[in-house]
Amino acid sequence: MFDDRCPADLKGVRRDRKPLGAPVKPMQAGRRKALLAKQIRFDGRTMTKAQMIEEVVRQGGVIKRDHFSKYVFSRSAFNRMDAAEQRAYDEKLKTKMPFAVQLPSGTFFEVTQTEADYFAEVAGQGARHGA
Repeated sequence: MFDDRCPADLKGVRRDRKPLGAPVKPMQAGRRKALLAKQIRFDGRTMTKAQMIEEVVRQGGVIKRDHFSKYVFSRSAFNRMDAAEQRAYDEKLKTKMPFAVQLPSGTFFEVTQTEADYFAEVAGQGARHGA
């Protein structure tokens, strides 16, 4: 169900998230397959999202949940706002990326839940096989 409330309205509300790597229904599996087959550019090469995730796992990337801020503070924008806009802006700045991948170099980028699930699956297989 779609929730159209702004983050300030959701303060204190905890959304139930399924655990990473949870089993999916057949329709979701089809969507997942299509998403992971999408071509992207990563590290100067063209590859699918699945290949990119596998490459990040090989490089030693880790998945972070609700760890990195989604927005960066801008003092010039903040100073142009009135008091009500500033309060809303402060609440917006508290928003975290739901899922992010952090590389060993310290850089990070946001991923979808489907990509995070696949990351957990690939990382788990690597741990079991000793890779």
